[in-house]
Amino acid sequence: MKKFLLAISLGLVLVLSVTACSQDTKKEVKEATDAVKEDAKQAAEDAKKEVDKATDKAKEEIDKTKEKIEEKEFTLEELKEFNGKDGKRAYVAVDGVVYDVTDSKAWKDGQHNGFEAGNDLTDAIKNESPHGIAKLDNVVKVGVIKD
Repeated sequence: MKKFLLAISLGLVLVLSVTACSQDTKKEVKEATDAVKEDAKQAAEDAKKEVDKATDKAKEEIDKTKEKIEEKEFTLEELKEFNGKDGKRAYVAVDGVVYDVTDSKAWKDGQHNGFEAGNDLTDAIKNESPHGIAKLDNVVKVGVIKD
């Protein structure tokens, strides 16, 4: 009977030890999990900051490029070179702004409904074109006409 009680006592001690160890292990696992979650959250926040910085920098570069493009000045004589023929770009001017219509399907070979690229088409676009200046929102501004 002593051996039996001793065995039961040892068993209880073992169970209590495992339970205590298990509680400590659970606590350690939870702490480790919380730490990993916090590290992941911080890494995500840091990555978002980096993406935001890169996005802001890219926007600044785009704005600088747009300014450079819009600063390019053409005389009406220089504009004539951009008639869309023989592989040349097709530019038109409207209200002093020069637009690149090269990639517009409507301006194949620098011509569209009787209008020719390489010219100031302000009057024609505003007074003869059925869509007016609305379609100019779909093309790239490449410069301005020199006064």
